[in-house]
Amino acid sequence: MNALTSLHLLPILGGGLDRLRDSERFLRTILDTADEGFWFIDAELRVRRANPAMAAILGQSVEDLLGRQLGDFADGADRAI
Repeated sequence: MNALTSLHLLPILGGGLDRLRDSERFLRTILDTADEGFWFIDAELRVRRANPAMAAILGQSVEDLLGRQLGDFADGADRAI
């Protein structure tokens, strides 16, 4: 893609990016205010995002959950799985 093509696509991409941001904001609001716990785990089984309800269930802050291994939250018997 050359510079002229990139400039031509900016209005199209800009509108799409605004819709994407609105959608992300909407979903983030739902997750952050839900009574149910949600967390997103990556391929390395690390917590990438968690909502306040999940943090409360685990008795920790959201910041304390981020980056930790999923196994950190299992008791001794379940860690071997």
